[in-house]
Amino acid sequence: AILGDIYQNHVAVHTMGKALNSPHASSRISSTSNVPALADKNRHCAKVRYQPWIDNEALSDGSYSSSAYGAQFLTTGSGLLQVWVDDFTLPVLTTPINLNTTLGLEEGMAWVGFTASTGIASQHHFVYSWSLVPGVCRSDCNSRGSCIEGVCYCQSEFYGPDCGKVVMIQDHADLGLCSNLDPGQSASPTQQGCSCAPGSSGPVGGPCYACPSNSFKPVAGPSPCIPCPPNSDTNRNAGMKLQTDCKCKAGYIGPDGGACQSVPEDTYKISSGLYPNTVIACPSNSGTHNQNAKTSKLDCLCKPGYSGPNGGPCLPCPSNSWKSSWGSASCDSACLPNSATFGCQGNGGNTACTSYFQCVCVDGYYGIPCLPGSLQALANKTCVPCVQSRHGPTKESFQDRKLQKTYTIDRADQREDPEYIPTTIKLNNPNL
Repeated sequence: AILGDIYQNHVAVHTMGKALNSPHASSRISSTSNVPALADKNRHCAKVRYQPWIDNEALSDGSYSSSAYGAQFLTTGSGLLQVWVDDFTLPVLTTPINLNTTLGLEEGMAWVGFTASTGIASQHHFVYSWSLVPGVCRSDCNSRGSCIEGVCYCQSEFYGPDCGKVVMIQDHADLGLCSNLDPGQSASPTQQGCSCAPGSSGPVGGPCYACPSNSFKPVAGPSPCIPCPPNSDTNRNAGMKLQTDCKCKAGYIGPDGGACQSVPEDTYKISSGLYPNTVIACPSNSGTHNQNAKTSKLDCLCKPGYSGPNGGPCLPCPSNSWKSSWGSASCDSACLPNSATFGCQGNGGNTACTSYFQCVCVDGYYGIPCLPGSLQALANKTCVPCVQSRHGPTKESFQDRKLQKTYTIDRADQREDPEYIPTTIKLNNPNL
């Protein structure tokens, strides 16, 4: 709190430029709390990637985060710093920053290291393994060359900083058949047609440019590139020639180049394309809560009656407690005195309970009628609140037991239960 830090489990980027860095909130340029529970005693994997340019796809990514404070570090250059945690298909944080000018690097070289702190608390931090891969290339050279220390070395028929341009066929250029000698043209059956090759687009005579990512062009000529079918992409590769180069995105499945359907509820798909075992079922006792097209294990939420982190494991709520919501909330709702859970979905019928109305009166105590048709009612149980009077919870019995609380019992939390019957029961109401 002294540092103005975010209380929640989070990832943040801090810098003071060329001055000594600080963990204080004043040095924070971006942050996110949309990360797995990092203190769950499990091992976690992270990836940090820096590129000295900004692309449009990153700007539209849901992980993009920036601040007014961070804008000062982009006045003399651009770049992106991205962070992944556990799921390496989608970043959790993308922030604009140019490290070279921000840190005043000498010839673009910098130190990389690790540090950890917990303030006044005591905690273990372990780094089990790590690696450094220098030299990120723009668009990964569009799969048309090799990335060596940040430079694209293009295959012979391509050129440009990202190998995105198509080299003119040399024989055709030597014959002088093209009036515009800008690179990009391919040979044509007639002298009049100096046209762009498949996978590239532009006017007759050029110049020609590779089809952008998420599009393709199967024929030569001036026709435009064709967008990929819905819910598919080319995995950021440019210059694609065939519709089958369009693969179903993460969260969708179907043949390459074909119709892509969302993966069903309670499953997820983490990567693009069609490959064996591509659709993965959520862990036991978790699901996607009526949602489909999910892309990460973290989209699997613990079901009502079960508790744990998003992505599992989800453990049943113990006896005499319940959890009515989806997600990582704890089973901190307890039965009222003189009652215990009964008729639940877990082992013994008294664990993994989802509702207050699965708390029934123990022997020697009596309550109100349970929901008609419920397991509790069929077993001739009575439901909370529970008193010793055989007549059940009357106004007098509440006062005799000094229960300083008026109970209004609404069956609203049972509306997702197939056994729910709309009922409202009010206790201690003088109008009853």
